[in-house]
Amino acid sequence: MKYGYGWEKLTNAMALLVSSDDIRTRLINAAVYNLIHITPERDLPEESRLKFIKLMQKFTAFDQVREEGQIASSVNLMEEVNLNECAQEILEIYKETAEAYIKQ
Repeated sequence: MKYGYGWEKLTNAMALLVSSDDIRTRLINAAVYNLIHITPERDLPEESRLKFIKLMQKFTAFDQVREEGQIASSVNLMEEVNLNECAQEILEIYKETAEAYIKQ
């Protein structure tokens, strides 16, 4: 079904976001293990695509530092308010994708 893969990856990302790890670890895991595998044009409804692209730009805003990857480096350099905004954006994209997936 249309958006099924995106919905699956976002569901898995949401599960990681509600784990007991600190917010940085949760965001890194959600992005590395799930979000990077989403192709917006194929996997997300139109209203979510630009939001997702902008979110992923935040996750790759900084160059890799030492042995941690680019996503980990970017998240570790974010201010606390930006971390919470990213989590909220993932939730919003998840809700929009779930709604579009279920309406099919």
